[in-house]
Amino acid sequence: MNIVNDPLPVGHPNRPGLHFQSEGVVIHRTGKDVGAKWLGDYFGRDPDSVTSTGRYGSSQYGVDDSGVYAYMEETEIAWHCSAEGQNFYRIGVETCQYFDEPPRIRPLTYENLVALGAVICINHGWTPRELAPDGEPRFTRHQDWDPYNRPNDPGDFLRWDDYLDDVELAILGSPWKSRKGAITVQDVLNKLDALSQTIVVLLARLQRGLDVETGQPFDHSKPPIDPRIKT
Repeated sequence: MNIVNDPLPVGHPNRPGLHFQSEGVVIHRTGKDVGAKWLGDYFGRDPDSVTSTGRYGSSQYGVDDSGVYAYMEETEIAWHCSAEGQNFYRIGVETCQYFDEPPRIRPLTYENLVALGAVICINHGWTPRELAPDGEPRFTRHQDWDPYNRPNDPGDFLRWDDYLDDVELAILGSPWKSRKGAITVQDVLNKLDALSQTIVVLLARLQRGLDVETGQPFDHSKPPIDPRIKT
């Protein structure tokens, strides 16, 4: 895992310099087709534009295909999850999304996210599923704290249980199934192959004059029944 130190200016509105004792992690996805470098530049944009619009936003880490970007110390407060005050209790990790892929995390980004999760756990003496002092797991998703406004953060973008499994294995130094939580090109090809086989079967039934759904000959002695009509 490659870690790039890309700190926001100290005292910037998105890096207020306040410190806290972390109790866990909140995983996010960007929802934009951007990399971690762009994300850090966005967090560190002109301070006046941040304060004038009130659009505060930052995280301790950003993760993409190239590695992990660190925008501030883990002990510093970032503005990533205001729901239930989690900015003051949990580390924020933004996972970069790319729209040229199926709606799942890219394989290399996933590997970096697993590695980062394991490093955080090892440094703090955690496991991702153990309960924090607030009674919630150490590792959570933004949608867990704000399901109304953030129902897909990260949503299906990340197979959550698979991710937690792989972090646990990485902590132990055990081999984990690389890219388990991500859709790969081969996954897509397999789905297309299955779909094409289904289409072939349906076309063959049509050519033979069979019922497309059942594969049985039509019973022409009975009129078709409109499913909206109750008999």
